[in-house]
Amino acid sequence: MSVDRATVDLYDPTGVTHLATLANARKVTWQDELSKVGSGSFEVPLADAALIADRCIAKFSLWGAVRYAVRIVKEACVLSVDGITWLRFEDQPGLLSLLGDAVVLPEFGLKRRSRSQRNFGFMSLDGPWRVSSEWVTPLGNSWTADVPRAGYPPALKPSNPSWIAASPGPSTAVAPGTVNYFRRTFTVAVPTYINIMATGDNFLTLYLDGDEVISPNPDHPYGWRDSSSLSVVLSAGTHQLAAKVENADNTDGSNSPLAFICTVQTLNTSGVATGTLLKSDTANWTAHGNTPEPGWARAQVLYQVIAEARARGVWGPSHLTIGFSATADSDGNAWTDRGQQVLSVASLTLAEVATQLAESNLDVWVNPATMTLRAYKRKGADLSATVQLKLGADDGTLKAYETTKAVARRTRVISQLSDGSWTTTDDDLGMAAVGLTETGLSVGTASSEQTAYTAALAVLKEAAAPLISTTGEPTTLTGARPYVDYNLGDTITVPGHRGVGTLKARVLAITVDASGDTVRAWPELTEDRSGTVDVDVPRRLPPTAEERLRMAIDRMSSGASNIRASLPVHIPIPTLADGTSWLGSIPDLSGLGDGNVLGWDAATGTWGPVGGSGSIVVVAHGTDGTVARPAGAAVVYWIGTATPANGLNYDFWFNGPP
Repeated sequence: MSVDRATVDLYDPTGVTHLATLANARKVTWQDELSKVGSGSFEVPLADAALIADRCIAKFSLWGAVRYAVRIVKEACVLSVDGITWLRFEDQPGLLSLLGDAVVLPEFGLKRRSRSQRNFGFMSLDGPWRVSSEWVTPLGNSWTADVPRAGYPPALKPSNPSWIAASPGPSTAVAPGTVNYFRRTFTVAVPTYINIMATGDNFLTLYLDGDEVISPNPDHPYGWRDSSSLSVVLSAGTHQLAAKVENADNTDGSNSPLAFICTVQTLNTSGVATGTLLKSDTANWTAHGNTPEPGWARAQVLYQVIAEARARGVWGPSHLTIGFSATADSDGNAWTDRGQQVLSVASLTLAEVATQLAESNLDVWVNPATMTLRAYKRKGADLSATVQLKLGADDGTLKAYETTKAVARRTRVISQLSDGSWTTTDDDLGMAAVGLTETGLSVGTASSEQTAYTAALAVLKEAAAPLISTTGEPTTLTGARPYVDYNLGDTITVPGHRGVGTLKARVLAITVDASGDTVRAWPELTEDRSGTVDVDVPRRLPPTAEERLRMAIDRMSSGASNIRASLPVHIPIPTLADGTSWLGSIPDLSGLGDGNVLGWDAATGTWGPVGGSGSIVVVAHGTDGTVARPAGAAVVYWIGTATPANGLNYDFWFNGPP
């Protein structure tokens, strides 16, 4: 669009100290992408390359300002072109790649057996995500005085903990689906062997140091009668217990009480209890009611992992200025989205985290002139009333213009959460226009419906109605120019699909080609779909009993080895539709009979009739529900038509003939 030429300046790896202007640079091109790394290329005569070293920063200027920058990570040498040896720097990554020097690590540091996923939610340590006014002192009844649950669970009687709940308290009935959250931080001076006994009325999810250690069982609403047990060795220092309790959906739709209870015992090296470390009470715990759901803004997650990387001294993140805070974006707008995020430990770089989180409610961009990482709820402005690109035939500046229309593909998103439950999220406007079309969406191990909703919303914005993407090739100097009249994130007006009317489109990328005699610069856009999706609140569907058992077995086989065998589920397993036993449908379990022992063989990576800790003892009790539970069994799989009176909360029960 201009006879102006792009210039290339070389900076040291910090991007601050200017080393040289590469006056003979040629074949300069770049693609500047919103919330993505992007790339740029150029070449210089070998004689001009003395100062170019690994990780130096090359900044590209156009129309009087620095527009883009790349990090030098590779080079190619062309030995004979026009008698000159050229050094070629092809597809160098943009400055967002500096975050790629760091990976996500566990909140409590990397340990020998750290989990492979990190949760960001109410189970995290205190930080800007936590709204202090929403966390209050719980109401409680001691174990001996609690009326709705008098005498339960029996194992907690010696320590007399309290059943606790947010207002209106543990004795007052609340609506089905109501959720309470609980937190407590505690410290141990030396490595300590503990046993956690906990349960909830009705469905408990318990987290220790951010990791889910006890899972809910939606098929067993009376689990509050028994406590789930978990033994683990704690390192010296500060630790975090957090619990989520959800009220059951009663068959008649009536309200019922909701509460949480737990005791943490200290153990000796033989596993014998030696005392009470802590218990649920109204003095040391905090509670959070049903709404608003506690959680992290997506930008807070990004801010946190960057801050941790900078504290570790990781190069890339340490040499970017952070131009947003944990409470507000780069324009001063408060972060308002909430949810629970789950990130893979060690396998996900922070550059990938930034792009992943920016799929919804977040834009990120690095200012190349100042080396500042900026984050926005939404970058850019609506310039559609003043900035319009037109075809040359209409006295415009576009030599060529292309639109691509993707028809409406999906109007319902189905997602599975970490507890095995499913949610469905619908776009009512899309359904009215094109009918019901379904798609599945993986949300990792997220336990939050809000997280599922956010991810589903991002999908529906693109898939619930026709989506038009555009790109154009400029031809003259006149008219609106990228970087000058509009920038990344701005919304402008462009010709409509098939040349019909106009379209409001958002600038997602700017491509510059200065490899020839003139500079050409053009945007890549997509239809601005703001406010065009009418999305329902996600509806949760309960998992089947078969799914719960599969998930429990998976969890036991992949759990940390310092956790004593204990599966916090008690599931009535029905027969299959054809009348066969579901137990027999698992190859590793078929053929097991009364007295067989099922265990996890780490050497072969399979379940089978092996001994050792973590075993499941199979008891075929038939029609006799009073059969004694085998002494010392970690987990019992009961097979019979009678309810096993001696089964514990973490046992399994196959409700069918042995």
